Amino acid sequence: MKKQKSQGNIPLLESLLGVVEALKIDLYNVDVENDGNMDDNDLDKMLFSSAIKTNTINNFQKAYVETADEEDAESKDTWSQAIKKWQSQGWEVKALESEDCPLEITRNDGNPGKIDMGFHNGHYCLQAGYEGDSNFSKCLKWDNGGRRQYDLWYEFPALSMDVPQGGFIDKFKSSPELQQYIIKKVNYLMEVIKKEHRTIQWMKAVGEHKDWQIFTWYWSTLACEWQNDEEGKVYMDTMPDDKDSSKVIVKLGNRANNVEMLKRTLERIGHADKTNAIDTTDNCYVTIATIDSLVPNTEADANTVAGKLKELIKDITYKNIK
Repeated sequence: MKKQKSQGNIPLLESLLGVVEALKIDLYNVDVENDGNMDDNDLDKMLFSSAIKTNTINNFQKAYVETADEEDAESKDTWSQAIKKWQSQGWEVKALESEDCPLEITRNDGNPGKIDMGFHNGHYCLQAGYEGDSNFSKCLKWDNGGRRQYDLWYEFPALSMDVPQGGFIDKFKSSPELQQYIIKKVNYLMEVIKKEHRTIQWMKAVGEHKDWQIFTWYWSTLACEWQNDEEGKVYMDTMPDDKDSSKVIVKLGNRANNVEMLKRTLERIGHADKTNAIDTTDNCYVTIATIDSLVPNTEADANTVAGKLKELIKDITYKNIK
């Protein structure tokens, strides 16, 4: 998945996060491979009660400033302009009304995604959540650092790390840099939430199917997995077409990158004509369906995508099974 510029791709910040990961392993025996599956409350003790607290704050602030200086000049919204833009896009915004929750952004169209700020373990944090989907926060953590608790991702903005409880609003109003950081991060999180919500609507419309694992992946992709002894683990990844936003594509693949097994699946379900189109340069998959003329986050969108997926799920599960 293509990452947006500056999200999880800041060299200096990545270096600092790498040091933190090393400290987790060396000092606290944290298993990085399994870290994405656990909550992060225990890590607070390491980051915010140790002697590295001051250096961490200073280094993060320095990394942010140096990175900002390197960015191309671009038109930036003021805080009031950003709020008006968000509201015009259907977001409900409560800003700088309370020190306990300086920012709260929600929607009233059925999308349960939420962005807000609060005070946690002695620091102000920015957080985003999508109720019920742990992969939402897991992928945010992988791309942006920070921490997570099930379906909630959060981070401690570098520019407000040293702000005491009750002092955020004054700091925010006097810091254009902090305002721009929050605006940029909120814009990014809003896009993630919108992508996630569309995929969740697909998933709900598809429903549950025996022997299938169905879940979201990196917000824009609905993954469906099934396996048997003869064909291994078969997967379908459904996602918007990068080349045409009105279309959705369905990729059928084999998790073990076994081309012969994938050919076996294609032949069994009546798509032998696609065996020569298998892409082996990335993962072992073939685009098995393209769904046209869709308007995101509509009932027709969800039903059309789900209809095709349920047809493919039925074929893969039962067609010509011995």
